[in-house]
Amino acid sequence: MGSKLKLRYYVATLCIIGIVTRLQWFNPASVLTHSDWSYWAQSAMKQLRYGWASWLTFSGLGAPNIQIPFLGFNLVWCLLALFGQSYDTATKITFLMPVALLGLLALFFLSLKLTQNKIIALVVSLTYASTTYFLLRQTAHLPIAFVYALTPLAIFFMIKAFESGTIRAWLLFYLIVFLSLIYALRICLILIFICIVFALVIEGPKRIVSLARPILIGSGIFLLMNLFWLLPTIFGGAISTIEAVENRGLFGDQLFDLSHALALSESAWTGGTPNESFTMQPILPYLWLLPIIAILLAIFIKEFSSKNKKIIISLLLIGLVGTLLTKQSAEPFTGLYQYLYDNIPGFNLYREASKFYLLTAFSYAMLVGYAALLFASNKINWSSKKYIYSAAAAWRPILAQRKEFQGRRVIGVGDGNILVTIYHGVVNVHHLMKYQSRRKSAKIKIGALE
Repeated sequence: MGSKLKLRYYVATLCIIGIVTRLQWFNPASVLTHSDWSYWAQSAMKQLRYGWASWLTFSGLGAPNIQIPFLGFNLVWCLLALFGQSYDTATKITFLMPVALLGLLALFFLSLKLTQNKIIALVVSLTYASTTYFLLRQTAHLPIAFVYALTPLAIFFMIKAFESGTIRAWLLFYLIVFLSLIYALRICLILIFICIVFALVIEGPKRIVSLARPILIGSGIFLLMNLFWLLPTIFGGAISTIEAVENRGLFGDQLFDLSHALALSESAWTGGTPNESFTMQPILPYLWLLPIIAILLAIFIKEFSSKNKKIIISLLLIGLVGTLLTKQSAEPFTGLYQYLYDNIPGFNLYREASKFYLLTAFSYAMLVGYAALLFASNKINWSSKKYIYSAAAAWRPILAQRKEFQGRRVIGVGDGNILVTIYHGVVNVHHLMKYQSRRKSAKIKIGALE
């Protein structure tokens, strides 16, 4: 009873944080609109019951509807309008309030299940809800923000389904995935990729095959649930419209590079009012903390149990894929994104790479939890020279982005305390961090920071 009561305190704390930080979202009198999220009149909402179908009657002389899945929440809007509720109320019920609460609670319960530590789960939840990508999506792209918030819950129920192996558990998982699909199909596909990686790495092919019956039954029912939009999309003339949208070419190469991908720094993030002029903003220093944690976990992965190793490997893999994709056409592998866009079916739905920040955000947030587990375990003797040297090595991605280090050659690292570089024949000593051990190192690391 005491444990359950304590859990309620954590849940209540997260709910309070979600409400207090978004007070206007819970204010019934507020009118909220910004950027791509425009205001709908009451009459327009009432027309959704017959206007949002496979053919859009309110678009010129009519046009095929390529977003039929939106019917899921549009019907709720229409119902609310018929009962005299405004667009603001409909938006708050179907988007704003769920995003505010799920963005914190979903990953809390997933992390709690995996780490069995409430404090760590709280930190992981706050990390996930505070990424630059999630915060910016809440200013205009609410369907994307909704699926971002829902993603950990889908993975939570997938893990539960693997544990129980029942059809009922798998149907519950597919129901969450279906909910994400009717809000944002493209983000749902990224969610499915995360689920596949988790299933293959953590559970393994043998476990998946042993559960073939409930998985296939759930998949079949999931397919039937989606026929309401698949059939009219395929046979209703929308394919040509979708192809026209897909083949517009890549957009925004100037807004992506490897540094922003690693730091999970959305190009418009300023730390204050978002930049809306499509100009890449500089990376704020604190954003480098998450990639450092990811690097440290890769170094110290042998300290974890076999089960946790599999989870960390899957998270590192998801984060790596996210980083490679969210750099878009930047170095390295400049042609990778364009190749995927041109040759992988469905990939041309992602005209620009920002949606793949979900992969990096989920990976980094979960890795924060495992880093906390590692520190709490006291398995690492931080006075040991090999660990100090490894920790210093984790600074390299940051140093590579700082102007005072660009173009320099690293010729030595001293016990994680100093970095020696040479630039145009001049040797420089940089003090990175202070440790109890003051020994000048004998280990030499040759490499470039450019």
